[in-house]
Amino acid sequence: MKRLLVTVNNREYDITPAEHGSVVVDGRTVSVDFVEFENGQFSVRIDGRHYSGFFRREQNREADAVSEADRQFVVSIGDRDYDLVVDDEISLLRKSFQRARETSVGTLVVKAPMPGLVVRLDVSSGDHVKAGQSILVLEAMKMENEIRASESGVVQTIHVAPGTAVEKGEPLVSFTRE
Repeated sequence: MKRLLVTVNNREYDITPAEHGSVVVDGRTVSVDFVEFENGQFSVRIDGRHYSGFFRREQNREADAVSEADRQFVVSIGDRDYDLVVDDEISLLRKSFQRARETSVGTLVVKAPMPGLVVRLDVSSGDHVKAGQSILVLEAMKMENEIRASESGVVQTIHVAPGTAVEKGEPLVSFTRE
């Protein structure tokens, strides 16, 4: 298991694995013992407190992304239901790409989806880009992530250069939509 962002009833918890039988939740180490049974039933002990219940996949009302539905659950413990969304590193990256787009009168600004180091630029100012074309490569968490254009357009401004360290949300490339 790698880093997860788990949202329970609109409250986010950052969860990363720790030593066997524990995880780090928002910076605090928590002992966890989870057992899943048939039909979505489960038993979990969290720091010595026992909970049991069941979970079911939430049907995604927006049919635009099958993977979105795979991450949504309803967890029932006793007589209470909890809406749960589980984001892994890939779905977090996908979400950040969607949020990174700022639009204003035909201009699209691609922002860094996470902190990282610009490894390579694949476009120059004035280049025509097509949706899905690589714009640059950003190294983050020891992985090279290819940042692609979400729409077609003409590169207007390149805000970074190879070797530039960027923070999440910093503008990378601006282009005008075609």
